[in-house]
Amino acid sequence: MTRQMLLDLSFKYFFVSSDRSVLEVKVNGLPDGTPIGHIYHWLHYDHAKGQVSRLTFKSMGNEEERQFRTFEEGDLSFGKSEARLKLDLDDIECALDVRPPDTVTDDLIALVNDYLITDPGQ
Repeated sequence: MTRQMLLDLSFKYFFVSSDRSVLEVKVNGLPDGTPIGHIYHWLHYDHAKGQVSRLTFKSMGNEEERQFRTFEEGDLSFGKSEARLKLDLDDIECALDVRPPDTVTDDLIALVNDYLITDPGQ
């Protein structure tokens, strides 16, 4: 029987709709000098496909009570209760609810863990 390695994960942001979730994840306990791109990850989860994919972070900003994240794949903007996601490659544009990071489900945590362990970009 193979045991799956478990990463020490913290969730910084969690956005969800009926068909997708977007999360910012921090991998804790990595050695000093680990590149920031290996510590923090923005991930998109397509509920229908059961597929996690990476959003490649480019920049961030804020204006009044709204924050913005720009990725190679598109853009995310969010306030206290609502977020807007636009992914260019998949032609996705949708609203998401802002949820407390501690409400990420155990199933989604397991998927994120598996993805980060096996993702070649890690």
